[in-house]
Amino acid sequence: MTRSPIPLDEFEASVGDVASSRSLPPRAYTSAEFYEFEREAIFACEWFCVGRAEQIPLAGDFVTVTVAGEPLVMVRRADGDISVLSAVCQHRGSLVAQGAGNCGRFLRCPYHWWTYDLEGRLVTAPQMHQVDEFERGDHALPRLAVEVWNGFVFASMNPEAQPLAPRLEPLGRYLANYHLGNLVTTEPVVTTDHPFNWKLMIENGIEPYHATYLHHGMFDAPKERNYGSLDVDSGDAIVSVVNHGFVDAALNPTYRPYFPVIETLGDDDRRRFGFATIPPNLMLGWQSDLVFWFLVLPTSVSTLDLRWGYLLPESTHRMSVFDQLLDLTHTGIEGYNAQDLPMAEVMQRGLASRFAPRGRYSHEEDVLVRFNRWLLRRYRAAES
Repeated sequence: MTRSPIPLDEFEASVGDVASSRSLPPRAYTSAEFYEFEREAIFACEWFCVGRAEQIPLAGDFVTVTVAGEPLVMVRRADGDISVLSAVCQHRGSLVAQGAGNCGRFLRCPYHWWTYDLEGRLVTAPQMHQVDEFERGDHALPRLAVEVWNGFVFASMNPEAQPLAPRLEPLGRYLANYHLGNLVTTEPVVTTDHPFNWKLMIENGIEPYHATYLHHGMFDAPKERNYGSLDVDSGDAIVSVVNHGFVDAALNPTYRPYFPVIETLGDDDRRRFGFATIPPNLMLGWQSDLVFWFLVLPTSVSTLDLRWGYLLPESTHRMSVFDQLLDLTHTGIEGYNAQDLPMAEVMQRGLASRFAPRGRYSHEEDVLVRFNRWLLRRYRAAES
């Protein structure tokens, strides 16, 4: 059991009906002690996303990622399955892998050449034969539970974590026509040291209230402000939908898709945007030609790294002008990031003020109340 430094009763005002709820206590975004509580209550207990399966197509391919201070390596084994392992050598704490590449059949620490197989078992440990009662089996890399959902690789440090896929089934049905598992990601963009709390990134990604105002001039449609949300399994995925009423809008200056429309989409699919969070760290967005995905990777109470990419059909990747169209697409998304990310930084500064509010929510922020409920359930479970 771990105790929250903020009494959990203070969160009750944030989880009622949206018409009566208030935002989270400001200390939930600024307290280093509360961040440490979240590392245990959420990131040590829940499933989190570490990337896409197609990033590591061949045996020995690996990608490293650090999630809430835990260096991890996602690697493809010879049997085709995926392992997610701690990247921390069990000798003296160096890292057995950094970046991405192909490690062949083994992960080897560069410091003293302790070597592990791709299931984490210690294979060789030079010059350890004189150590009393040294057993290689006692020094394996910690191995995380793994689930692959529609091509996304999730891991959990909690061996008793309940399966994730059943909780995401409603979202999977909603996005069925996209065939997410068959789409192929672009090489993720990596940016670091964004100076704000991880929850601010999640909140910005799912609430539509700010779009008409912060993105004025970029996001002039839909004029009718026809927003909705999708109640997916008590909030295990939190979804907001923009019904724009006409076919094939896109988030770029032309408001039209650059890539061919995904052929399997129905008319309803093509008349809406969608934004979803699978807490705590995967954000999704979709339009007629692609799905974009963000990994939110906290590094401290007030800093995070981001990775994001675009999912498209394999046939689209083969287009001769793919790179040029990807540049245009990325420029469009970066236009929104250039407004959203500085605003989150400003909010982080404001929330540190003695005058920071627990503001009232608009009805267009009902998804934030759902996120609050998701959080509070995990906070309370950690204290039970």
